[in-house]
Amino acid sequence: QKTGVCCVWKPLTLCPMLFVSSRSHSLQNKDSLVLTGHTGVINDICWNPTNPDQLATTAMDGTLRLWDVRSAQCISRIALKDNIDGVNLAWSPCGNVMTCGNKLNQLVTIDVQKMRAVKIIKFHYFINEMAWNKEGTYFYLTTGAGDIEVRTWPDFQKVRQVNAHPASLFSISINPNGKTLAIGSSDSLVSLWDMSEFVCLRTFGNLTNLVKTISISHDGQFIASGSEDTFIDISHVETGENVATLSCDATTNSVAWHPKEHLLAFGGDKDKYGKQGIVKIFGLK
Repeated sequence: QKTGVCCVWKPLTLCPMLFVSSRSHSLQNKDSLVLTGHTGVINDICWNPTNPDQLATTAMDGTLRLWDVRSAQCISRIALKDNIDGVNLAWSPCGNVMTCGNKLNQLVTIDVQKMRAVKIIKFHYFINEMAWNKEGTYFYLTTGAGDIEVRTWPDFQKVRQVNAHPASLFSISINPNGKTLAIGSSDSLVSLWDMSEFVCLRTFGNLTNLVKTISISHDGQFIASGSEDTFIDISHVETGENVATLSCDATTNSVAWHPKEHLLAFGGDKDKYGKQGIVKIFGLK
């Protein structure tokens, strides 16, 4: 019956190209740690790109929290203005800035060092996940109209707008190689785009429901996609071939690859056992 719990597992020793759910292993206390503090369902998680021992979470309790996974402690928190729940998180490549999109279609810019909001931009249309390019000079935003907006950073001027899907876009992930990006849509498709020409290179069609979250691994090899389906699809970026399928007990709200290893963190809605606010991390060897 606990709410707002973030669980982090050490990587298990797995067979090549194989994901294993927790039901196949009996995890002892030494294999896991629990990050507690949130009082609502966790909406999004994000690793610090410059410090792999830190991750950030936002939840349906109006807060954003920064965690040290070595000590299992919340090292900083911010109460979002008017206790508006954060929905999406993005962390800049330099590690100094985070953005948080909320339910009122506001984009909150957060100074990580001071852990306070420094700017709030209100949109008059639906905005969803966002991401920076590898250099941190451009900011990509997905919208409810099926568009990708490209804006300069930090002045936030729109320089390009591409209608990528006929349905709403919900998720985005930038390939660490800086050449491609992936987006997920309510039409159940994930598409991979060339960032220089904005040409669609391929689509991934293994999901059957709204694609709520996607993430490309640190080496650009794998893309993880989560949706209202009760599984996470892991596919090869270059070929589109399904590599593995990770079973889940509920809708997946967020997936995030570790910035240096094949570790995938994911969290979602309340599962069939009534548990919520839990983030799990599994390893791919």
